[in-house]
Amino acid sequence: AVTAALAAAAAARGSTALFALAVASALAALAALAALAATVAFAAASDLAAFAIASALAAAAALAVATALAAAAEALAAAAALAAACVFAVAAAALAAATLPAAVAAAAFAAAALVIATGVSLVRGYAAAAAVAARPPPPPAA
Repeated sequence: AVTAALAAAAAARGSTALFALAVASALAALAALAALAATVAFAAASDLAAFAIASALAAAAALAVATALAAAAEALAAAAALAAACVFAVAAAALAAATLPAAVAAAAFAAAALVIATGVSLVRGYAAAAAVAARPPPPPAA
């Protein structure tokens, strides 16, 4: 509006200086518009950069959370495996404790059977020797 008023005044008076001032004013307005456009473009680029940085930070945070969750799941799985191994060990110990008396009884029974079998064998041997000794001697050869 100022530029148009200066141009109209310059045309009415026929003044070259006023016309030059109007052109300079128009150029200054164009420069101000260019600076404003550059400022808007810079602000938009800054906003885009800030958005990209925030997106990268959010992605890194999501990755960290996923990694932590995976590590926690792995730790839980390891703890469950350890608990299962402990339960198995306790069950094996209980089974061994339950079968120990039976194993001792079986060993004692085997030892008694061995003693009885040895005694029976000795008695038979003595009986056979006594039977041989009690036989009459063979008649003398003629």
